[in-house]
Amino acid sequence: MGTKSRLGVLRRQVGRRGHGQNVIEFALIAPILIMLAFGIIDVGRMFYSWISLENSAREAARYLASHPTDSASIRATAVAIANDEAAGAGVDVVVVSIPPYNTTSPIHVTVTGDFSFITGDVLGIGDTLLVVGSASMSPLGEP
Repeated sequence: MGTKSRLGVLRRQVGRRGHGQNVIEFALIAPILIMLAFGIIDVGRMFYSWISLENSAREAARYLASHPTDSASIRATAVAIANDEAAGAGVDVVVVSIPPYNTTSPIHVTVTGDFSFITGDVLGIGDTLLVVGSASMSPLGEP
């Protein structure tokens, strides 16, 4: 047997040994990469939820600013607007806070919602997180 044939046999044997090692390394790293991908997706979803709550608070504040008289029906409509805006984004609204206001003071609206993680139980960070959106607007006057 010549030198060339021995080298060919050695190369084939080394190639076969390395293949099993690659599979094991991938099996060890794959769960970490998958959790990292889902974590990135969760952060994006949480940011989207926060933006949705900010928009729902802004819409409620805009409605209250255009109807500056403080009454229960106007507050109920503003709460319904905030809930509708947040529900469109898939956020469960917990509280819509509207402190008392008058025609000269700014109107403040705070919307608090529950954000549910995809990876919460696996990473040990819990199932939900409170996300808060707020907005302030000056009254526009009587419609």
